Amino acid sequence: MQFPFGFPGEAIAQVVQAELEARKHLKESVRRSRRKGDEENFRKYVLRVFLAFAQEACKLGLAGQWGVYKVRSQAHKFLDNFWNEAYDEFHGRLVISQPRYQPSWSDLGWEFGSSAEWRQFEDQLLAVAKAQGAASKAGSDEKEPADALAGQPIKTQTKGTQTEPVQKKGGRGRPSSVAVRTRQQAIRRIAETGATGERYCQQLDGAGLSTQYEWQKRAGCPKKYLDAWNHPNLSERAKWRHRIADEKSKATALSRKNSPAS
Repeated sequence: MQFPFGFPGEAIAQVVQAELEARKHLKESVRRSRRKGDEENFRKYVLRVFLAFAQEACKLGLAGQWGVYKVRSQAHKFLDNFWNEAYDEFHGRLVISQPRYQPSWSDLGWEFGSSAEWRQFEDQLLAVAKAQGAASKAGSDEKEPADALAGQPIKTQTKGTQTEPVQKKGGRGRPSSVAVRTRQQAIRRIAETGATGERYCQQLDGAGLSTQYEWQKRAGCPKKYLDAWNHPNLSERAKWRHRIADEKSKATALSRKNSPAS
């Protein structure tokens, strides 16, 4: 399997695990069907692995690390490459059709569009597009402070999953980037489900979000929310639980402030 440069190790592990499980299921299905359903079983194998990659890509989109177009284009590329790799491996042992040569996005939609895996990916991709669109709109509605526009431009540093504004002395900085707003949107959606405590942290981790970079850099916070919430040191655990709760409260407060009813 081929992965994009910079694709997180944890995400790769999830896709590799899905491939191993799908391969096992493929062998069992072929043995039971006695080659009568080779094509269907093979396509199911390809789509299961594709969906695992696509889900990890969508997490990066919700976390603001990838734009929605990059999510779609990388999913397209992965499916094309993996479909061909799988065909090269199995075509001598299974009765299967040869993949299309360099299929377009519409070709893939035509080929796999009726499958549950493809529809699930399209739903998740739509969620990424909506989240990033809402974050972008929220940013365009904000007014840039006049003193932030004066003088030299304010630089930003991007580390990990966070984008940190670098403010000049005496300056007020500028509104948070699209990446940060997208992150806030994701936190807000999870908070609005009513999840609390460990369940809330599990959902944050599952969405591909990590704890704030500043927490990690300045205070040694674990990267995963659940690890921070259940920190083995009691004083550290209390500190991170307070910060996680405070972050959640601020995200939901911002949502109420920006709602049309406010």
